[in-house]
Amino acid sequence: MVIDTGLLLMAYGSPERKEDLLPYLSEIYHGGPVPQYAIDENTKKYSRFGGKSPSNGIIRSVAGKLSSRLSGQALVAQGNKYLKPGIGDSMDYLMESGVERVVALPLFPFPSHNVENSYLKPIMEHLDAREAGVTIEFVNGFHDLDSFSGIWKDLVGPFLARPGKTLLLYTAHSLPVSGDGEAQYVAALRESAERISQDLGVRDFQCAFQSRGRYGDRWLGPSVEETVRDARGRYDRILAAPIGFCYDHIEVLYDLDLLFGGLVTGSGMEYQRVPLPNDSEELVTVLAKASGIGEENGKH
Repeated sequence: MVIDTGLLLMAYGSPERKEDLLPYLSEIYHGGPVPQYAIDENTKKYSRFGGKSPSNGIIRSVAGKLSSRLSGQALVAQGNKYLKPGIGDSMDYLMESGVERVVALPLFPFPSHNVENSYLKPIMEHLDAREAGVTIEFVNGFHDLDSFSGIWKDLVGPFLARPGKTLLLYTAHSLPVSGDGEAQYVAALRESAERISQDLGVRDFQCAFQSRGRYGDRWLGPSVEETVRDARGRYDRILAAPIGFCYDHIEVLYDLDLLFGGLVTGSGMEYQRVPLPNDSEELVTVLAKASGIGEENGKH
């Protein structure tokens, strides 16, 4: 049976071994010199986790489960922005396999100009260079699926029964502010937070952005650090729910748990963090629905 549809899962990528860190950073800086602060900062981060992030293995597992779920309907491939297999490599694999239509699905739940520019643009440039006539359907976010909110309702709920006054803090990766200020991205975070909180009957919640980069001077806010100042003396605990992420990686394990968590506990409050969906069957269901592949995978 010929399968004419491909599903391309896309992510940033991260080094697999400590020896891969410098080549990985060189890719990020487009082959130019890597600033020393970036080398030092990333060496410190990755060394806390044995020199690698768990994200690559999780994504491979997700891709395998989606391949089984969509067997006979789509050929599933994984492409990374800064790690092999790259986006172009995976597009070549799909085209060589006879695929005529590709659903391109970045693993980011909120719609963003930044994500579209980072992941759709290289696909189109790759196709133009090869004069390929493949149809591309780009999925820019999937937060609006009921099953996405359902995942987070189930993950957050068990943490709310503890005594003490808790601030539920929904987080997403900060982005450089440009154009319309990433209005869609900001609105998606807030809409998701409101929907999940309403389902859980939670009133004390806020939204904030984490993992701000060093370049540029205008990034989405408020930052997670700012929430600590406002919460001090008013709450016993901050419960972080990183709903802008799908799986464990350095931005959550280091930036949120170690840096932000240390700031929270140093301010006299308890820090807790809701686990991420990772390669759960629930996330696989969300991604299958987001792809629109198969009659049973439409949005509900």
